[in-house]
This record gives sequence, C-alpha cells and structure tokens, in this order.
Amino acid sequence: MLVHEKVVGASDADLSSFTADPENHVFKRLGFCDRAARNYRLGCAHTMANARFNWLIDQLVKRNLVTGLLALQQEVDELVGRIYLLDHRKGDLEKQMAVAALSGDRQQLDRLTGELDELKAFHSGMIDRLESLRELILNEIDGSIAGRSPSTVSN
Repeated sequence: MLVHEKVVGASDADLSSFTADPENHVFKRLGFCDRAARNYRLGCAHTMANARFNWLIDQLVKRNLVTGLLALQQEVDELVGRIYLLDHRKGDLEKQMAVAALSGDRQQLDRLTGELDELKAFHSGMIDRLESLRELILNEIDGSIAGRSPSTVSN
C-alpha cells in the first residue's frame, strides 16, 4: 500500500529531478496500484471502493435490513481519512528522502528512512483495523440476510 507516492529511484543513486530549481524538485512517482485492486480495496487512495462500501451500508440501513452499523461506519470513514493523510505524509517523506539522496546527506536519509518505516508500520495497523471493521460489518449484514436479528456489534 501507499505505492503511488514512492519516488522512482529513491533507493538508487539514479535520481533525476524534473526541475532545475534545487528548492522545488519534482520527482517521477511509481503511479497507482492496478485498477482491479483499487476497485475493491478499502483504504486505497484514489478509489471509489470506500464510497461504494458506505453507499451499500446506507442502502441496507435505509431499508431496515441491518441495524447497529452507524458507529462502525463512522469509524471506517475516520480511519480511511487518516489513511489518506498518511498517504500524503508518505509522499512528503519520499520527496525529502530523494532530496537527501541527491545532496548526499546520509544522516538525513537514515533519519527519514526510520520515519518512513514507522509510518508504514502504523499504516499496516490501520489497514488491519479497517479489515477488522469490514469483517464486522459484513458479518452483521450476513446475519441480517440469514434472517436472524443482528447481534450487538462489539469492537
């Protein structure tokens, strides 16, 4: 995850900046994950999967097919927003790392690499929680469809 913010060559000696201004580098990025993955992966930036998932929940609630999902749905929304912010933070770190590599500042590069590793670990935890919430919601939906009353949802 967070792939599209990666600067091409950031771990190589072959970094090229598209601007001559040393204060405002523009680096080539890897680009988005494949569209098929973005179509279903919750938490993936630049996708409609999150909006479609929320729309589905809204429709089920409006039709009184499920209850008790509002708190879970709100947590999903908040988590997705935080993941998007991490995505942008990662992009900033990747650019700072590329600039440090270009300038030969090994100490700065090591520090930024540590920050990036921490960010990735935090992101993984958030994605795990998002998956857990998705499973809780889908279990509630399954229970409602199967005809039993939805259980009290616990986090």
